[in-house]
Amino acid sequence: MKKIAIIGSTSHISKNLIYYFLKDNKKNNQFQLFLYARNRNKLEGFLKLVQNLLNIRSIDNQVILFNDLPIQHNEKFNIIINCIGPGTNVQDYSSYFQLTELWDNQIINYLLKHRNCLYINFSSGTVHKNIDINNIQKSDFQSIAKINSEAKHRSFEKLNILDLRLYSFFSRFADLENDKYFINELILALRNKKTFITTSIDFVRDFIHPEDLFNIIKKNMNEKEINKAIDVCSKSAVSKFEILDYCKKYYELYCEFKDDINFNSSTGDKDEYFPKDYSSIMEYFPKYSSLEGIAEEAKYFLEN
Repeated sequence: MKKIAIIGSTSHISKNLIYYFLKDNKKNNQFQLFLYARNRNKLEGFLKLVQNLLNIRSIDNQVILFNDLPIQHNEKFNIIINCIGPGTNVQDYSSYFQLTELWDNQIINYLLKHRNCLYINFSSGTVHKNIDINNIQKSDFQSIAKINSEAKHRSFEKLNILDLRLYSFFSRFADLENDKYFINELILALRNKKTFITTSIDFVRDFIHPEDLFNIIKKNMNEKEINKAIDVCSKSAVSKFEILDYCKKYYELYCEFKDDINFNSSTGDKDEYFPKDYSSIMEYFPKYSSLEGIAEEAKYFLEN
């Protein structure tokens, strides 16, 4: 049985990984999860939801919970997955650096004592951003933090570290009310039967389906002597207007276009945000396109 530590277990990505690990365990009980979270009550509430969704009577033998404590060095993990981050509504931009470094250094120190452990870290497509080093903006901070993290990981060339560069992500476990992403606000407008307000400017995004993301992790978890970064992607990217057209066709979306509104992004405006350097894309053939993934996961908000 593989022992897997997940750092930041109440994050959006973590929730999906926990769901799919436990779903996989129903077929073949091969994973034991060690979940680290700052809010234990929030994590326990989510686990109860997963038990109901998967119709699991008990997960006591599959899940061990920790508060936000140092990683347990006496426990021999096979894999550590780092999903921790400052969230979407960033007020203190220094958290991009401080929070990343705090947990990354703990995990590196663990790997130095447990050389067979694989560290899977969630990076970002923002590492490809062109940065004017003499004119650094707030919107550059996340990119720089992720670049610094990846560079440090490559310097530890004898350690097993895989950086997964994630672009866009949406699932049934998204926090529509608090995470102010385009897709969240669109689904929220549909659910509440309200007019969706956006600009007439198009953009292109790559949304990987949660199942494809989980399968990428499963594919790489048995790798030995691996130290690299890969861009994860769906079968094909999607434009904003393709998403809007789909929602108009199947959910009677009403749109209003206003170009005088300002949508602030902590990482800056991006017209095109999808993998372009295919030399660093994972050796995995995704099952879902971006639009297919959005359509399937949106059903949990709009039809269930």
